[in-house]
Amino acid sequence: MRRRDFTLVMGLACGGALSKRAEAISLFSSTRARVLVVGDSMMVGTFGETLLGILETRFGAGDVAMYGSCGSSPECWLPDQPVYVTRCGYRSSVGGVTQVLEYRNGQRPPPVETPKLDKLMQRHRPQLVVMQFGTNWFERFAEGMKEEELRRKRAQVSQFLALTGDRSVVWILPPDSAKFTRQTQLDVRRFIVESSRLPRVRHVDSLRMTRYVMNKTGSDGIHYNGDDARAWGKEAGAAILGMLR
Repeated sequence: MRRRDFTLVMGLACGGALSKRAEAISLFSSTRARVLVVGDSMMVGTFGETLLGILETRFGAGDVAMYGSCGSSPECWLPDQPVYVTRCGYRSSVGGVTQVLEYRNGQRPPPVETPKLDKLMQRHRPQLVVMQFGTNWFERFAEGMKEEELRRKRAQVSQFLALTGDRSVVWILPPDSAKFTRQTQLDVRRFIVESSRLPRVRHVDSLRMTRYVMNKTGSDGIHYNGDDARAWGKEAGAAILGMLR
C-alpha cells in the first residue's frame, strides 16, 4: 500500500492570510489516517453530517469517529469534571455506523452522557483531532466573565489539548450568530485562538464563512439548518483538507 504523507499548513484557515513563506509541519505519516471529531449541537445536525461525509470520503469511514453533544463545551469532555448529560441532542458516528438523537416532532431526545476525551483518545487513537466548540460560551461572555472564570476556562482548554497528546488539532471556531453581538462573537473567537496558541493547533474561522439570517438560516439565532448548515460544513471541511498536503 502506498504510504500517505500529510502536513498541516500553519495559519488560520479562512481567517488571517498565510504569509508568503508559510511553513508546514508534519501532521502524520501513516498508511491509515485516524480522525476523531468532537463538538456541540452543531455537530449533531446537518453541519456535522456534512463534515462527516467529507472526512469519510477523504480518510475512509472506518477511520473517522465523530461525537456531538448538544450544549457542551470543552470542559464537559474533561475526565475530572462531572459527567455532562445532554438533553437536547447527541451524535455518535463510528466506523460508518451513525446514531443521531435529536428533537423529533417536538419530542425531546433521551438524555445521553457525554463521553470523556481521555477515553475517546484511548479508544480511537487518532492522528488528527477536530474540535468544534465556542458557541455555548457566547452567553457567559455577553454577561461579562470575571478574570477568575477566564483563567479557569483557559486552564480547561489547556487540559483538553493536553489530553490530545502530541496529535495535531483543528479547532472549528463558532459561526456567525444573530442572537449575540458581533463584539461578543469576536471576544470568544479571540479567547479561543489565544488560549489554544500551540504549534500543533490550527483554527478554521467559521465567522468568515457564515452569515446568520433569521428565519432562513434558522429560527433561534444560533443553530444552522438546511442549505446554510451544509454550505458551512462544506467550507469548513474544505478548509481542513486544505491544511493537508
